[in-house]
Parts: sequence; structure tokens; C-alpha cells
Amino acid sequence: MFLQSLSIKPSHLIAPEDVTTIFYKMDEFYTIHKTFVSELEAKVKNWSDDQQIAEAVKKLVVYFKGYEEYVHNYQKALETIRKYQRNEEARTLLEATFQSQKRTASAASVFEQMENFKGESLKLEDVLLKPVQRIQTNHLVLYDLIKHTPESHPDYLVLQKALKLSEENLRVYNSAFHGLSTSQEGRQLVKSGFMVEVSKDKKGTRHLRYVFLFTDILICTKHKGGAKMRDVSFKFVWSLPLHSLQMHIREGSVKYELKESLEELKFKIGNLKVELREEMLRADINKEKHFSLTQKKAVRNVEKLKKKIQEQEASLVEGLPRLPLNLTVERFAPRTFLFPTDYEREEWREAIESQRVKCQPLPPVQLSTHDCEQLINATKLHTPVNGIGTVLLKKDEEMLTGSLNVTIHKMQGLTRDKCDVYCCLEMDSYGHFYKKAQTRTCRYEADVSWNQDFELDLDGSQTLRILCYQAMGPDEGDVIIAKCALELSLSWLNSKFNEKTISMNDVSLTISIRHTPASKTLKRTHSKQRNGIFGVKIANVTRRENKTVPSIVTICIEHVEKRGLDEIGIYRVSGVTSDIQQCKKLFDKNPVAANNFAEEADIHTITGVLKLYFRELPEPLFTDSCYQSFVQTNQLQNEETKEKCMLELLHGLPDANYYTIVCMLEHLVRVAKRSAENKMSLSNLATIFGPTLMHPAVKETDIDPMVQMARAAKDAGMQTEIIYYFLKLANSGKNLRRSAS
Repeated sequence: MFLQSLSIKPSHLIAPEDVTTIFYKMDEFYTIHKTFVSELEAKVKNWSDDQQIAEAVKKLVVYFKGYEEYVHNYQKALETIRKYQRNEEARTLLEATFQSQKRTASAASVFEQMENFKGESLKLEDVLLKPVQRIQTNHLVLYDLIKHTPESHPDYLVLQKALKLSEENLRVYNSAFHGLSTSQEGRQLVKSGFMVEVSKDKKGTRHLRYVFLFTDILICTKHKGGAKMRDVSFKFVWSLPLHSLQMHIREGSVKYELKESLEELKFKIGNLKVELREEMLRADINKEKHFSLTQKKAVRNVEKLKKKIQEQEASLVEGLPRLPLNLTVERFAPRTFLFPTDYEREEWREAIESQRVKCQPLPPVQLSTHDCEQLINATKLHTPVNGIGTVLLKKDEEMLTGSLNVTIHKMQGLTRDKCDVYCCLEMDSYGHFYKKAQTRTCRYEADVSWNQDFELDLDGSQTLRILCYQAMGPDEGDVIIAKCALELSLSWLNSKFNEKTISMNDVSLTISIRHTPASKTLKRTHSKQRNGIFGVKIANVTRRENKTVPSIVTICIEHVEKRGLDEIGIYRVSGVTSDIQQCKKLFDKNPVAANNFAEEADIHTITGVLKLYFRELPEPLFTDSCYQSFVQTNQLQNEETKEKCMLELLHGLPDANYYTIVCMLEHLVRVAKRSAENKMSLSNLATIFGPTLMHPAVKETDIDPMVQMARAAKDAGMQTEIIYYFLKLANSGKNLRRSAS
């Protein structure tokens, strides 16, 4: 049997009962896996599309009790190994036997898994993790099997039942493992996840790290491996004790900015995402065809694209964060992490601070590198699978497009003395969060009422975050007093306002939410007001005003350049909906009164009115007739030819359209030149104005909603690319006007 094959003889060096403790249940694991491999091998040799393997796979799931018992013995096994590591002869015997058996063990043995880690020198402690990781690995295999098994196949129902049993096993296993101490001192894992560390060198080099927060120590590691549990490993980098740790969030003299090189990366990820949607669609369409060549090819392409997206996402995650959290401990090197938003930074700050306070009555922890590595190895058992890129792999129906109307009503329950408070709204776009709106600052006494409504653009969004701040002095920095995250889903969102009261510790916030799908927000309709501006052909407006560019455009641009160029998130952050609608009505009836209103209006109201004007044009600014020509010309590979043709198309547009487009492009370049202050790069502005200026009117259709969403995502990407191309051209110093050619 397995233990006999290890050739460890009872001696004065290693007691027989300790051999049994270290290799607890290995005989049973060896037998069950050897039987499984034999059964599967026989079926594979006689493979056909109707071959059934579900019962063989199910046996691995049913045999869970042995793994559960193994988990409870794991800590004892580690302690036994440590005992013998202190004895030179015993340690040498264990290591020599382990290395020998790693080379000679049969394919069915546990050591076969070492082939996935070529080039790594694994210790016996690492191998003891392998049987438990089988629980998670088997669950992943089951999931993949079901995904690629047609519902009509005899294995399908058996695999579904096995998956449910596996999910229950995982729940029991996690409960059992979390009940165990990760060290003899009762140390527990509190929080873990990816973060970006920035070095203290002049270049401010960024490193993607995986950080473990335990009850008394913070451990930083380098993540290695892929998205599957069996590939995950962590290399220790550094650690900080929590006992005397100090945190600072002020940037000081150092400014951490977004890298301009990330703009191209964003477009690359967007294009890969569109390709992935189309391949997933092909795979779903052909899933009823039993393992057809078309379906197999689509499945292979899906996996390749997923891997590419994960790689690109890792680079993007590394480059996006800019909000620092500085960590200092006496006699330790200072460390700095960067976060993309206040929400993530506050989550980690709160978690670290909570554990730091609990550590105060205790003596400072002192862990060696070896101790930290052992702690990480023990924690591997329940470390989540790598989540980078997984947001982009969600199905289309899980992501929302269109617009979200959010009304912030009031806040109650704040126990602080009289203070000034405001709320910020953050929304994700395919996994990356951006500030979308901010209420006015109000004085809090018994409660505070805003009753402000915002219309937020949705772009592959899944989560709405609300952060409540106490406004402090300019030298202190505003303080987060409450925060929450709402998972957005069509299961509870609809076209009617849904009122919710959200509890955030002692504070409660009342809001209302309504969703409008993209099929309605992108409908371009003619206005019934002939003398108005919104919903009226742009040529009619310029002819009536006797101008080359409509007054509403020039007025809004003037206000933005006068007082909005340094505003963070200009054009991305939404204004208050009621103010935007009021301004719209004034422009429709009395442009002079509208201009007076704009003088005092919030700058985000001005940008909101301008975007709304372009969205409500009965025909997009680039015109329906020229749309396909712009799309096709943008795909030209020869840069000189592409530039010439794109400018010819631009110059060939009707006068009102041409003058307005050039006016807007030149304005947006001026906005982007202040991106260090407003955080709005050319890419960010192109993403906002691509669909706004170019998207044709959405028409009623019988096309499958998933197909329609995939096409809409692809169209939005192309529209963004075209606007980005013109912005880069203008930013390079190229004169876009007809007279220049």
C-alpha cells in the first residue's frame, strides 16, 4: 500500500504512530484515486459522444468524509513534521524519502500532482495540502463537465446532483477549516485580496501583490499561478506586525497618477471582451450539438480569450489605483499600497485598524520568514480562486446597460455633533469603479434631507456604491462616516422607482432607484416643439440662430472651460437630474434665461445638459448615412491612408455637424490637457462621448436580447475608438479643420 511504498521503517528516529499521523488516510486516498483513474482510463480508451463517466466522478464527491477527517488532522500533522525538523537525522530521512518517492511514485499517487509545479522545490508540508485541495479541484472539474455536457446527455442529471453534493461538501469543509487555528497561537485569517504596492524608488514602480491580513500580522506575497485552485501559490515578500502599525492616507508631496499607456490597454481589453461575448454566444448556440467541431472550437476559443483577458486585467489592475494608504512600523521599512477608489481603501483601513486595536493588550508578534511561509501554506486551503478578470467573463444578462436613476432622500442616526455631510455615488464599468455623482453638502443636526436625483449611465455595471462623508477643512481631508454597496440586478430593478432604506452601522440612508434599459435611453425622437432645441435637427437650430455651432454647445463649453477644467471627473460625474431638466426647459424656451441659470448652476449640471442635448438629437452628430463609412475607415491599417480618409469623411459632413464636431473635439483636448487635475484622459472622454455623438437610434427588433447586447457592446467599442482616434489626432497638433487641408 501507499505507506509501505514510502519505505519509512519504524526506528529510534521516527515513531510508527507519527508516520501514521503525518500520512493520515493516505492509503485510502491512494486507493480511491487509483480506482478512479483505472475506471476513467478504460472509458477514455473506448470513447464516444455517448460515453458515461458521471458515476465514476460522483464517487470522488461521495467520498468526502475522509477528506473532512483529514482536514481536522492537518494541523497535528504539521506539528509532527516540525518536531522532526528540529532533528537533523530525522529531517534528512524524511526529505530524502520524500524526494525519492516523488521521482518513483505511480501515476495514481498523490505525487503525480507535482508535475503541475515543475521547477519548484516543494516541501512535505506542501504535499500534505494536495489531498484537501482535491475537494476544490473536483468541484471545478464538475462545473466544467456540466458546462460542456449537453442537457440531453445521460450524464447531465447525475453531474448536476454530484455538483449539489459537492457544494454542500465545500460548505461543510469551509466551516470545518475556518474552525481550525492557522497556528498554534489561534491566529485567524481576517481578509485577503489583490492590492498594488508602490516602491519607494524614484520611478514609483508598481507591483501586484496578494495580501493576507491575520489577527496580528499583515503578510504581503507575490501571487503565482492561474485561475484554478490547483495552480495557486504564493511567494512571501514581507510582513508587518499590527501591534504598533500606523496608517496615513494623505498623499503629501507624492502624486500617484494613472499611466497614459493604460488607455491602449483598456481598448485592448474591450475588444477582447467583445470577441469573448461572440465566442460564448457561438458555444451556447451549438451546445445542443453533441460535441460538434463548431462547438469544440468555440469552447477552445472561449478559454483562450478568458486567459488573455485575465492577463490584460492584471496589468490594468496594477496601473489604475492612485489613492495611497501608507503603512509604517518602527524598525520596519515603510510600505505604500494604492487603491482605485475610497471604498476599497476604507475597507482595508477599517479591517487593519480593527485588528490593530485588538492587538494592543498583547505583546508584539515576532514571526520569522519561515513562520510566515508556513502560515501562508496553511491558508492556501481556503484562499479564494484568483478573481482578476472574472467580472469580464460574466454573462451579458448579469450586467446592466442603459441608465440608473438614483434619488438620495435623507440620512438619519448619525451620533456625531453638528457637522457638514454629503454622499458620493460610485458605479463599476466591467469591474472598475468610478465616481458618478455627488450630493450637495448639508448641515447634519437631527437628520439631513437632500432629495437630489441623479441619472447614471450604465456600462456593464453590477454594483452601486454609496459613500457618506463628513466634510472637513481643506488641510484635513474629508472622512468617510458610512458606506454600502448594492448589487444591481433585474430581479428587483424595473422602470418604477424602488425605495430602499439602507442601514450602515448606526446610520440609515433612504434612497429610490429606477432602471431604464439602453433600448429606451438611445431612442432618438423628433421634438414636438418646433422652436425648441432638444430633439430638433441641428441644421435647423444653427439656421434659426444664424450660427455655425448651436448656442447651447458654445455656452456649455464656455462654462466648463471657465470653471470646470480642474473638476475631478468632469463629464463623467452626473449632475442632479432635476437641475438638468430645468436647464433643458430653459434652453428650449429662452436661451438668455438658460445662460443666466448656467452662471449659477453646478458644473456637472452643465455637462449633463450638453450630453443630454447630443443624445436627444434626432440623428447622431456623425449622421446615420456616414456611420458605416467611419467604422470601415477606422479599420484601415495604413496610418497615412487612414488619416486622409477619416478627415475627408469629417469634412464631408453637413456644415452644422462638421463645425459642432470639430468644436467639441478641440474642447475635449483642452479638458484632457488638465487630466492631472480632473483625472479625465483622452480615453475616458472618448468612452463617454463615443456613443453620445455616434450611436444611431435603437430600433425595435426581434433579435435575441443577448445577441443584441453583444452587438451593442461591440458598437460602443467601435464608436469610442473613432472618437479616440480624432482626439489623438487633434492632441498631436493636427488641425482638423477643412481650411487646413
